[in-house]
Amino acid sequence: MRPLDRGLLFLYVLVANAAAILFLLAIGGWVPALNLLEFLSTVAVRWGVVAGLGVFFLVGLWLLLVSLSPGSRVGSLAVIDETPLGEVKVSLAAVESLVAKVVGSFPGVKEVKPRVIPTPQGITVEIRLLTTASVSLPTLAQEIQEKVQQTVKEVTGLDLNRVRVMLENVVTARPRVE
Repeated sequence: MRPLDRGLLFLYVLVANAAAILFLLAIGGWVPALNLLEFLSTVAVRWGVVAGLGVFFLVGLWLLLVSLSPGSRVGSLAVIDETPLGEVKVSLAAVESLVAKVVGSFPGVKEVKPRVIPTPQGITVEIRLLTTASVSLPTLAQEIQEKVQQTVKEVTGLDLNRVRVMLENVVTARPRVE
């Protein structure tokens, strides 16, 4: 959940709880709460209350959609084996670490930013690279794809659906000043 969604959830729960307390106090007969409810039901204020409740309803729908969306990757796991004793799973973060280690070992690779994306068709790996100009980029990309596919299969048992390699930048080696 993004920080904006968390802030909205905090405000939503705060307003919902305040409204619940207000209505409980009004039902209990507390006069200031009854006076406030009477004021909110006047014609001059009614449309403002209706607009506020409409916004409150829309925010609630938004938070419901965010909570049900599969966008959260924290603790996401992939089933790699089913045994009589149960499932064996590997976290997507572990696959990312493995990919970073494999790709970082290639000569000319200066920085690696892997991302593992679960899809209905399987697992896709996106690799963003920072390389030196001294390597053949098409050859390097193909070798990385093959090595990542092979290593992930050997170590985890997962078949990758796709391995995408994206070159973000090429750096030039600067001579040392001594």
